[in-house]
Amino acid sequence: MTDYTLVTGASSGIGEAFAIIAAREARNIIITARREDRLKTLSEKLKSEGAGEVHVIAADLAKAEDRERLWTEATALGAIDILVNNAGLGSHGRFADADWDREALSIEGNGMGLTWLRKKAMVHMTQNRRGRILNVASVAGFVPGPNMAVYHATKAYVLSLSEAVAEEVSGTDVSVTVLCPGATQSEFFEGADMDGVTLIKDRNLPTSMEVARQGWSGMKARNRVVVPGAMNKLSAATGRLLPRFLTLKATKYVMGKDDGDSPLKSAQSVAEQARDQAMEAAARLREKAAGLKNQVMDSDGDLAGRLRDRASEWRTRAELVGESVSTGLSRTGQGTRTGASDVEGSHLMDQKQAEQMRSGKGFVAALDQSGGSTPKALRLYGIEEDRYSSEDEMFDLIHEMRARIVKAPAFTGEKVIGAILFDMTMDREFDGKPAAAYLWEEKGVVPFLKCDKGLEDEANGVQLMKDMGDLDGLLERARSKGIFGTKMRSTINAANKDGIAANVAQQFEIGKRILGHGLMPILEPEVNIKIADKAEAEKILRDEIMTHLDAMDREVMLKLSLPSEDDFYKPVIEHQNVMRVVALSGGYSRDEANDLLSRNHGMIASFSRALTEGRSAQQSGEEVNAMITGTSDSNYRASVT
Repeated sequence: MTDYTLVTGASSGIGEAFAIIAAREARNIIITARREDRLKTLSEKLKSEGAGEVHVIAADLAKAEDRERLWTEATALGAIDILVNNAGLGSHGRFADADWDREALSIEGNGMGLTWLRKKAMVHMTQNRRGRILNVASVAGFVPGPNMAVYHATKAYVLSLSEAVAEEVSGTDVSVTVLCPGATQSEFFEGADMDGVTLIKDRNLPTSMEVARQGWSGMKARNRVVVPGAMNKLSAATGRLLPRFLTLKATKYVMGKDDGDSPLKSAQSVAEQARDQAMEAAARLREKAAGLKNQVMDSDGDLAGRLRDRASEWRTRAELVGESVSTGLSRTGQGTRTGASDVEGSHLMDQKQAEQMRSGKGFVAALDQSGGSTPKALRLYGIEEDRYSSEDEMFDLIHEMRARIVKAPAFTGEKVIGAILFDMTMDREFDGKPAAAYLWEEKGVVPFLKCDKGLEDEANGVQLMKDMGDLDGLLERARSKGIFGTKMRSTINAANKDGIAANVAQQFEIGKRILGHGLMPILEPEVNIKIADKAEAEKILRDEIMTHLDAMDREVMLKLSLPSEDDFYKPVIEHQNVMRVVALSGGYSRDEANDLLSRNHGMIASFSRALTEGRSAQQSGEEVNAMITGTSDSNYRASVT
């Protein structure tokens, strides 16, 4: 069955922008709105932007018969895997004076129409076991709105309903996201008779495309609420924190029309001063948070020591009352909410492992060849294909190769803080002990699992990850075997903004599922080091990563190509939602990679060939250990600069 993206309210503004974004991802699209002539014009534009099939269904979602017809015609075409519920309208003016017919349309369209369509889509997607719903509310949904009372009320309804349903489907393959933009360049204000309203007067408003991109990225990342822009985030927060009477007074002012009278001018001055003070306070808080993070990451610092002492104290208390058994803490008796999902009572991470990955000195060994790259790895190791006759025999040989590495005396947590395995290694043993348990308990090395299943064909200059099958089952199996985290790779082959945005969104979306299982995801959107526009691709990538990190409330790890500019990823490394950033070699020789890494402070090595380059099956144990010692020393030095 063919998948379609259904966009309502697509004839202009944010809805049109959503349709263009979907087209640039080569999606099949159904666009709907009341103005059929606008939709037909947009249809041609979407085809020129790279859309697959484009279907126009003119409908007024405020009318029950139009809603029924729209859904019947849309689902007759195929499966709706993305619904963008964007249609809506509003009107400005005092409640007693506003035109009732338009207010009724606003209630019907923003409320009944959106809810009915969302209900249909939810049932449809649940049956198909996949899908995303993106509802467009407004920052108005966070506050009551004198002079636009009905519009604010309908958007509060959309926000509340979206958050509630998102919780109901959490942990499934269906997600609900609500976008809450502030004032945006569109035709909405003209239709709502808002000319001269203080909210938009003399303001440089974001474009519909800028707002839509943030909503689309948030939807792909399975974020529940997306509020674009610092001032809108501040408005949403103050709407929930300030006393109600102050919120009402402020909203009444900004939703009023400034006719030049002095009370309004005075109020505007006070509001601007309050805004400036709030922004300064936010900046000071960010500085304090960054300083606190640096203190915590300094494993030798006083604060880190005090935190360890306090953790030890509480661990002792827990053990005294038997909680270490009843709460399911790890073998160390420590846990952290770092990897908790949105569901209360979800899995805990091992805090000692988390602390080692945050601040440990050393590098991450990449031992994750899978079926596609294993024959090549064996040939480099001196084992030709005539030495094995089945896949099991091939993996047995690669496991023997891995075993010689991890059992070498030089392979310890003193310099190797983590190791990435593939699932066939995870399911095997070292010296009679499960692989993950051996790494951590015998070597002090934190175990990770490669969880991706390869790459899709290139589109928009990137290769996204293929479907991972029963990912949830794999993650639960990994947890049961003592795995701390995962790693998954996609590639970037051109500085294509839409392609890179889709690439990063997919990484964060799946990363959130992994976090929900109590595992730490390493997100690896690899930039091809051989492309001519590598530096530009890195700029786009960094911006996309920062956008997603800002929307997170949990830590992730990243594995990134060594950048063209020294310390280019410093803002990512220092972000409060980043546990660690590791570097991939991407085709550089070991010496080249180590030289580049030493100039990128805060990144640590995770080079796939670092521990296998120059090794062979014919080497003695002493020779293997000597090579691992030399490699570990060079990677370690480059990682701790």
